[in-house]
Parts: sequence; C-alpha cells; structure tokens
Amino acid sequence: GLTTPEQLANALQAEHFEGGMLNRFIVVVADKRLNTKRQQIPDAAPPAWLVERIKAIRKADSKNSNGNLATVKKNEPEAMVEPQPRIVQVEPDAVNAMHLFWVANEEKYVGDTLKVQLSARLHEIAMRLSLSIAVFEDHKNPQITKDLYDWCAEWVEMHFLRFALLCNKYRASS
Repeated sequence: GLTTPEQLANALQAEHFEGGMLNRFIVVVADKRLNTKRQQIPDAAPPAWLVERIKAIRKADSKNSNGNLATVKKNEPEAMVEPQPRIVQVEPDAVNAMHLFWVANEEKYVGDTLKVQLSARLHEIAMRLSLSIAVFEDHKNPQITKDLYDWCAEWVEMHFLRFALLCNKYRASS
C-alpha cells in the first residue's frame, strides 16, 4: 500500500522492529509523482496454453460456473494446476557476498542488539529482492549473481537508512 513518511513513522512502535514485522516490507521512498498517463498496450492474442487452460477449467465446471471462473471449485481434477517448481541458481560469489553482508553488519553494530536484529532483516530483504528480480528477469532459469545481490543489499541498506532518518525526524514524542 501507499502511505506518507509521517503516517508510517507515527504508526510504528518498537515492537514492530523487535518482532520482525518490518522484514516483511520493502519500503520505497518516491521523490517524483507517478505518471498517470496510460500507455497504449498493443493488441496481442493470449498464449495458446492459456486459452486451453481456461477452456479446460470452464469445461470442468460448466454446469455450475455459467462462465464465471470464480465459481470453479479447487478440488475439481480438471481444474487443478500442476505445480512447476523452479530451481534458482545462486552463484558461489553471490553466496559469499550474502555472508559478507551479514558479517559486516554484525561487526558494524556489535553491542547493539536492536541494530543487529535490524541488519539481519536487511539481509533477508536483500535476499528476497534478489530472488524476485532473478525470477522477473528469467522465470524459466532464475539466477542470483553477485552483482544482483550486491545491488539489492546496497539498495535495501540505503532505503533502510533513509527510513530510519525519517523515523527519527517524525517520531512521536510519547
């Protein structure tokens, strides 16, 4: 969702940091307004596999759905979608970079339990972000490279520091 820095900072409490809630979010501070002009999307026929899949689902539940796919029951054998697991390749240099990021942050914040916990969250978010980008770039053969992880770690840390500054600036006095 969207919020303002002030609203977010006022809504946060110490428990959110300590309990690990913040590692579930990626915070992006936007400096520019969103371009709301609609881009023209070229007309394109849907892929044949998608057309066949929808036909199979509709056929499986044609007596009940009346054309509405939302009424298709999950347990119908014809409506089931077989999972297709993907193996994500992680370069050895990327694994090393992940470890170094973790160790560097632990050493940087030694003695401050909260900052060590927050740096662990940064590591988790950087891993999730690098996974998301790897899958986006090539969903059939996702690969996490050292360059990708390094960029994600730097991006996450930079935005976290901006977030921390905003929290410090706009924190509630009580």
